[in-house]
Amino acid sequence: MDLIEQLRILRQIYRHENAYYDSEKALHLHRIPADISADELEALGQAGRMPNQMSSPGHDEIWDAMYALADTWTLSQAADAFIAGLWTAPFLWQSALTAKLLSLVTPRHAFTPYQGSADTCIICGFRKKAVDSTLLWYNRMTGGIPLDGDPTGYVFALREMAQSGLKPTPTSYDLWTFRAVLTVIRHMPPKSRYSKVRDSLHREKLLPASQKANVCSLLQI
Repeated sequence: MDLIEQLRILRQIYRHENAYYDSEKALHLHRIPADISADELEALGQAGRMPNQMSSPGHDEIWDAMYALADTWTLSQAADAFIAGLWTAPFLWQSALTAKLLSLVTPRHAFTPYQGSADTCIICGFRKKAVDSTLLWYNRMTGGIPLDGDPTGYVFALREMAQSGLKPTPTSYDLWTFRAVLTVIRHMPPKSRYSKVRDSLHREKLLPASQKANVCSLLQI
């Protein structure tokens, strides 16, 4: 099953109406729609993309992996991958730059919860929760980068990049796209609101996806 077909089927599965909470397992999961065939599910499994692949990584496990994986990138390589991810490479690669920067500026630290919130680290934003590795991959491929306070999302993205064995470099069109994005931002009126910048970039249709969410993801950097 090719990449486009994997994403098509996963889009059907990860629709909002298929989400549910399994109280016995205490997990947020997704139902498989009846119109997805057994053969399609088998092909997803063979590709390593079965939905509801849940794990509950710990805080120190995630940061050990973040430092180790990010250390395999130079800052220049991560910047190249980010720019390539604007157009010719999948959106997944945009995560390389922010992951590298987070690894450089975040000191090693113990899990330190917010007062009144036992599951979220006040230093890095890590949350104690189960995650679906396939959903994380789907989100990176279709929606761009995780939030800065989501080290788990970055580690799963870095793992996907490492498994690919690639470090993409930008084409001339990727570089043109990056410069065009900067040009739109520079020509915005002073003190423009975030939503105005987002809408202007969206109107220019500089990215291969048409959703505003992809522009939002880009602006978070």
